[in-house]
This record gives sequence, structure tokens and C-alpha cells, in this order.
Amino acid sequence: MSTKLLILACCIGVVARAQIKTLPFGDNSRILYDLDKGTCDVILHGNPIIKNAYAVCRSRGHMDSSTAAYTSRTLSVKGGCRSPHTTAFLITMKGKGLPTMQQEFQVSDKEAWFIANVSLEAPGCDYMSPLTTGTADLHETDDVRALFMPFDNDAWVRYNAFPLAYADYTSSEATALYSNGSRHGLILGSLDHDVWKTGVRVKGSGPGALSSLAVFGGYTDKTNTHDIKGHGEVSSSGQFCWGPRIMVGWFEDWRTGLETYGRFAQHSRVISRWTGATPFGWNSWGAMQDKLTLPKAKAVVDFFHDSCEIFRTGAHTKKIHPGDHTLYIDLDSYWDMLVKGGLNGDISQLKEFCAYCKSKGFQPGVYWAPFVDWSRSARKMEGSDCDYSDCWIRQNGQFIDLDGARALDPTHPGTQARIALVIGRFKECGFKMIKIDFLGHATLEADHFYDTTVHTGMQAFAKGMKYLSQQLDNKMLVYAAISPNMATAPSICGALPVMHTVISTRLPIR
Repeated sequence: MSTKLLILACCIGVVARAQIKTLPFGDNSRILYDLDKGTCDVILHGNPIIKNAYAVCRSRGHMDSSTAAYTSRTLSVKGGCRSPHTTAFLITMKGKGLPTMQQEFQVSDKEAWFIANVSLEAPGCDYMSPLTTGTADLHETDDVRALFMPFDNDAWVRYNAFPLAYADYTSSEATALYSNGSRHGLILGSLDHDVWKTGVRVKGSGPGALSSLAVFGGYTDKTNTHDIKGHGEVSSSGQFCWGPRIMVGWFEDWRTGLETYGRFAQHSRVISRWTGATPFGWNSWGAMQDKLTLPKAKAVVDFFHDSCEIFRTGAHTKKIHPGDHTLYIDLDSYWDMLVKGGLNGDISQLKEFCAYCKSKGFQPGVYWAPFVDWSRSARKMEGSDCDYSDCWIRQNGQFIDLDGARALDPTHPGTQARIALVIGRFKECGFKMIKIDFLGHATLEADHFYDTTVHTGMQAFAKGMKYLSQQLDNKMLVYAAISPNMATAPSICGALPVMHTVISTRLPIR
């Protein structure tokens, strides 16, 4: 080879290598971003775990844009928002006829994980994946598992730890890919739950390898999220539409990784932190179901007062929180059998129960599903001038019935007026605890919502839960039953203490 050709070849090699940008983080971990191809490799603790990953966005339901399609990419660096040790790398991509795309990586020299996100210069998007790849290898072979997580605890959808070689699923919000032998594991999950439903697509190809891995906002599924239509379109915030932030990390113990993810996925509280002892309670469903009456409810109070000294004295909680003698007696579904004339009717029996419960040293509790209609018939909605049919959610023109209950639009003034009425009546009675149920109905996508600024099920859920928490006004201990796995902002799910129940249930008021 001539000297000139050798020099030219060397120069080309230098240019090619210069296009690979190293984004270091944690202990011997880094992202290798190829500005020429728009792809990246992820090295975690020295092992190349993810290869040739790219970002994908879909705008207006028909135009897909991926990082590989762009012809110009520039990298900029700025300070991160999490700590002084954090750095944010922003790759801005442009191409003829393509909307500008931005891919962001937030890394820290102190942590073994990073945060990825993607945005598109578009009026709205319904699919946003900051990380998609067809090549991933955990470099583990000892009983490697892939953890499927359901969207909520409804319809008997279960967690499942598949052997990775046979895994083929989309998990809700997060997943863990780990070895049962070494405990090493890869954790991927969304940090934002107030706008997007996020899915994690996993398909195994061997004991420790994957042929498909994608974390994306815009996930809906008939079984898992109970939606029969696609995800609502998220409007842009300013110039760009942003997807959910995604955490990706490798941990020596995958269980510690999930706990780390959980801490960073939490949102600010909107009800007060519980500072008392772990609550204890008795729930009427397990023993009485639809046979609930005032004399029976009083008899339960008498039983705990007269025959169970441990509850009367509070000995069951003294070791946890001295001085707390609280036991909750909870009227579950069919408490309305103690009410004459419907939700607007005579609540004197409920008041009598609350007073009697307190006279014996206990606290009264009640149950309600604020976002569902069990009757499913057109009629005037209590607390408002609306008809129930005005407030029903529709998907593809169909009303949505789940578990025998019809979903109500959380943003509709009729739904909210009904919430204000019922919570107000519970406060009037003197209830000190409430079990709220079937919250997943409020997360459903819809053809449209009453609030025209809301376009997705999670946005509607956030609005509905915020309104509900405002009506509760920290006057009752809140116990959430059927609900999304992840806390949402603003939502009260993330602020709930664990409730120990003597007899518990999760069935509807009729």
C-alpha cells in the first residue's frame, strides 16, 4: 500500500472512531453511541448487554420515525437534574422530510443505571420508545428468568417469571431479567405514569439472550390494560412531544434493582404520610357479603370489644407504635343496604353505626368504587344534573364494561359531582377509613374525554384521583384495592400504608 493510501486509510479510521461517543456511568459501565448510525451499545459492569439499540416514535398514528432514518446527528452535554454527579447527553437528529428527534441519556458516575428518553418535534405522538433492539445478551446461563408484570391486580392477570429462552410477552411499566443462580439482573422500567401507559416487550432466544427488547410509551392490550383501542395521542409540550423516562440498569442482586427502581419511580404524595401503627381492620365482605345489616354490624363491634381484649387494648400494635389502640371496622360492599332512598337518601343507620363503633373505642370504615356504574342503565346521576349515560367511557363507540361494571369518565363533571356527594356523606356519617376499589376503570383509554385537554387513560386517571383526594381532604385513612401497580402523579396510591385485615375482600357495591 502506498504511503498516501495508508495515510488516507488511517484518517478514515480516525473519523469512523470519532463517531462513537462514550457516555460513561457507574462502575465500568458506558453507553457507546454511534452518531453515524444512530444506534448505541450499552456496556454494564464491563459486559456488552444491549447492542444496536435505537429510538422509535410514531406521530399521528401513521408516521414512524427511528433514529436510524436520520442523516444528521449532533451530541450536546448538560448538567443532569438528579445530582451534581449527573450528566445529561442530548443527541439531536435531523433529516430531510423528518421531524427533529431528540434522544436523551442521563447518567451518573455514582450509579449502575441510566435514564433514557426520546422526544419528537410533532403536535402529538402515541408511541415513544427510547430503547428498542433486536440484540441483547445477559451473559448469564443459570436459570435465567424474565419477569412479566401485569398492569393492575384485576381480571386475575398474574405475575410470571418465565424462563428467558421461552419468554414472549409485553410487561406493564417494568420488567426484570435475572439469573436465579447469581441474582444478577437487568431492570428496565418507566419513571413516569401520569400520561403514558408503558410496555416492555421481551422475546427470548436462548438461556440468556433476547431477540427483541423494547421499552415504549403507548402500550394498550385487551387483557393486560383492558383496552380495546390504541393508546391516546399525547400532545406536545411546547415544541416537542416527550415520551416517558425509562430507567435501565444492571444490579448484582435484581431484587435490590427493583427496590432502587421503585424509589425513583415514586411521585410526590397528595395525602399525608401515615405515622401511626400499621392499621388493623375487619372487613364485612368475607363473612356477610350481601347479608349486611345494622344489627349484624353492631354485633361485630361487640364481639371485638367484649371477646377480643387484644384489640380493645391495642396490644396488637403496642410493639409497633405504643399508644395506638386503633381497630377499623369496615363495612364493605352492600353498605348501601343501610341507606334508604339511594345515595341521596336516609343515612341515619350509617351514622348510628359510626357512633356505636367509636363508643366502643374503634374506628368505622366504608367502601366505594368511585369510577364505575354497576347499574349500567341511563338515569339521573346523584349529585348532578347529568345522566349516567353522559359519563360512560366509550372505546371505538362501545361502552366499556369490566368485571360487570361500566367505566365512568373521571374528568366528567357528573362523575366528579357524584364523588363530592358520596365522600361528603361519608364524612357526615363520621367514617375514618375508606376502601376505594376498581380504580383501574379510571385508566381506560377513550374515544374522547369530557376534559378536552385529556387524551390518554393515565391523564384521566391522574385527574380523577386528584379530585378524589381533594374531596377526602386527609380526613380518612385510604385503602386502595383494585388499582394500577404503579403509583401515578398526582395520585394517592403511592401514599397508602399496608392494611392488615382480619377478613378482606375486593368485590363491588351493587
